[in-house]
Amino acid sequence: MKLQTIAAAGVAVLSLGVTAVTAQAKTWHYHVTSSNSFSTSSYHRAYLYGGRNDQFVSLYTTAKAANSQDSTHYHSNFSDFGRNKTYYAEKVKGYSRVYKLKYKGKAYYMNTKDAGVYRYNAWRLGSKIVSFAKPTNTSYVMLKAKNKFNKSQPWYYNYGGKANPIYNKYQLSSKGNWYIK
Repeated sequence: MKLQTIAAAGVAVLSLGVTAVTAQAKTWHYHVTSSNSFSTSSYHRAYLYGGRNDQFVSLYTTAKAANSQDSTHYHSNFSDFGRNKTYYAEKVKGYSRVYKLKYKGKAYYMNTKDAGVYRYNAWRLGSKIVSFAKPTNTSYVMLKAKNKFNKSQPWYYNYGGKANPIYNKYQLSSKGNWYIK
């Protein structure tokens, strides 16, 4: 009887050890945008990508000045070289290439000739994810609408830009950690 009790206790300890090992694996969850387009009535999280320079734009005080890129109403440049700033944008009625950009509570106008504006910064391309954000920056990553992340997918982080892309390929380890492959 004692031998059966010891054996049962040993099996119980081993099964607890196995579940503890599998519980250590990290899980990664990313936000998915509800729509890929901007609204003219509300602000949405925005990301710069494409255009003449996909990491900075000129800001103007009026929509008309932004549309014509009038230097008399030029305010300043807005840059996101580290691709980690939180800002919001909305379309401006009557101007196809002008968006209102809000950053730290202040709103300015920008022309999308300088940089494209998207509601996402990561998207599925075949069997991989392409992004201009590192996969470890979960608070910054926003997947394109209707895209899902699968842990077996490689993550291509573009730190060069749209015109001259330079990629680091990330892969998820069995323990749930990202590493550059």
